[in-house]
Amino acid sequence: MKKEETVITLANGGMHNQKAYRKMKDMLNNNYYTSPRLYHLVMMGSEQSRDYQAAMKALCLELRRQDIPCQWKGCLEVDDEKGLHFHVFILAEAKHRNPCSILNHNAQHWLDVMMQKRELTYYIAPPENPIHRTRLGKRVNYATLAGEKLADCLIWISYLVKRRSKVDGMTRIYFGCQPSRATA
Repeated sequence: MKKEETVITLANGGMHNQKAYRKMKDMLNNNYYTSPRLYHLVMMGSEQSRDYQAAMKALCLELRRQDIPCQWKGCLEVDDEKGLHFHVFILAEAKHRNPCSILNHNAQHWLDVMMQKRELTYYIAPPENPIHRTRLGKRVNYATLAGEKLADCLIWISYLVKRRSKVDGMTRIYFGCQPSRATA
């Protein structure tokens, strides 16, 4: 199998894990959503991967409770500035409810309160490519996967598999969840 790279991985030490990247691409290419949105969330504040996983479990439960099917792929990284931190790309269905009602930066909203209770900090990293902006040029905190935007999302999600900030010998680096079978 040929080794795949993206502009993001090449700028960050190369591709760390080809198999993980194939799973990420599969999530974007083979989902059943009619109005998919892709969000990039960065969590900090814990030195335990289980804290980040528990936060993601709570977030997905809330999204699904609000009739927003979702799935995600994430990775642990370590650097001098953030210490151990967790990058996650969440694919959410926006057909019936707006995922931004949960995935936002507003103080005292659900995500903010949940993260505070877990003593975690977070930010939502919006897509850099202007292709994902509104018709009026306004930046949004998610990407859609329509048409040529999907190709950009396949590159954007490769941020998770860049070699930089990966720790050799870490027992587990990549995490994720599939959509529930009941909603598929």
